[in-house]
Amino acid sequence: MGFEDDREYFPPLVRRALGVLLPVPPGVARLPDIESCRHATLRYLLADRHLALISVWNPSFLVLLLEHARAHGEALANDIERGTLALDPGLARASGLRPLPPDPARARVVRDALARGLDLERLWPDLALVSCWTDAAASLALPSLVNLLPARVAIQGKGLLATEGVVSFPIPGGEGSVLAVGSHLLELFPEGDSGECAIPCSRAELGGRYRPILTTGGGLYRYDLGDIVEVVGRFRRTPRVRFVGRADGVSDLRGEKLSPARVGEVLARALARNRVEARFALVAPLLDETPAYALLIDSDSQDAALESTAQGMEDDLREAHAYDHARVLGQLDALRVVRVRDGARRFEQALVSRGAKAGNVKPASLHAGLFWPSVFPEARAAAGRAVAAGAAP
Repeated sequence: MGFEDDREYFPPLVRRALGVLLPVPPGVARLPDIESCRHATLRYLLADRHLALISVWNPSFLVLLLEHARAHGEALANDIERGTLALDPGLARASGLRPLPPDPARARVVRDALARGLDLERLWPDLALVSCWTDAAASLALPSLVNLLPARVAIQGKGLLATEGVVSFPIPGGEGSVLAVGSHLLELFPEGDSGECAIPCSRAELGGRYRPILTTGGGLYRYDLGDIVEVVGRFRRTPRVRFVGRADGVSDLRGEKLSPARVGEVLARALARNRVEARFALVAPLLDETPAYALLIDSDSQDAALESTAQGMEDDLREAHAYDHARVLGQLDALRVVRVRDGARRFEQALVSRGAKAGNVKPASLHAGLFWPSVFPEARAAAGRAVAAGAAP
């Protein structure tokens, strides 16, 4: 579980300072629907002419936020001009949202920037940095974000953070983020090592992949975060790392955190419900303008039965908050179904060609690899086609 408010990562004195400096009050996160959250967030951001730093987790969140500004710019400008917030006043008070004074001059700037196609240079002339995830699947949204930002605005990766502690943090001047060896006791398990021999960070090899093990000053003892990092350089003698992915098979394109166990349960239930017999079935990431998951299935069942299976899986997956939240935000599209042939053989062949031993390849309901569309070209043809459950949220 993460913190409700990102300020909780900081000590009390810093939290109080951030409460004054940050333009968007934390109560925005307590609004009941995503459209209200987006509108209120933009209302506070657009009113701040001195905005210099934007911090988000996933870059796709900021892209979608700015697209909302394009679509609802006049309503936002009206709120700024009148000093209003397009919410029920009782709801705004209950969420702790502070009122802002009318600002007709700022409203004119906002309208002018939107008339130029969302000119961020005009909106925020002091904007210098966007802090967000930049590694693994998050990197897929970076080109869209870069196209929206002025050329002078830098994008800085956040490093690897967990509720339990900070694992790495950015330092300019090199690739990746620096391990936080001065904050906790950090040890590294080499990826794939089934033994108990961790190494100190100073012995990490360039190009090596490791699982960080964290022992905090608060007493959390040798906690395995389940993440994989790769050493990409050094800052003095301390390794610089980039986040590669999860060690436990969890797939996390947009914060949905799908686990093999969860997907296996959902898949088995949907197959039984629709009386579909499958020789092979795998849920895999499908990268498109809006990422999604594909159900790759080798079956003689009718198309309607396969579509119904995918529909049922989508419904079940959305019962989990993290997946549903990514769908509501528009960061993920709905599950697609892709009929394949000779799936089990192609699955095994793909993993063996990537270093696995054929005898160790086990059937999987979910695989987080991003290479599956190259193994199953049929999946590429499914890009942009969602099951009926995937209508726009």
